[in-house]
Amino acid sequence: MFNGIGRIIQGALAKRQPPSFRIITISLGSIATAAAVFVGNSDVFGIIFPIHVLFGVLIIRGIAMIVLGSSGKLSVEHLLRVKR
Repeated sequence: MFNGIGRIIQGALAKRQPPSFRIITISLGSIATAAAVFVGNSDVFGIIFPIHVLFGVLIIRGIAMIVLGSSGKLSVEHLLRVKR
């Protein structure tokens, strides 16, 4: 849940990043926060359904990390060059 909230804040405050990065970051944060709230309150659904929800969230986050990582725009060297 805290990771999701952090992603939402990161996406909202990253004004120098491209809009696609901000949209993906805010979307991932929203999905992670919603899944954390759902799984935390899922006494009615048993154990299998929340596990499937978490699996789906992890797959979506993994794909987004690969997409953002393959773009190469968010490397540490790039961020250091932008700040100078």
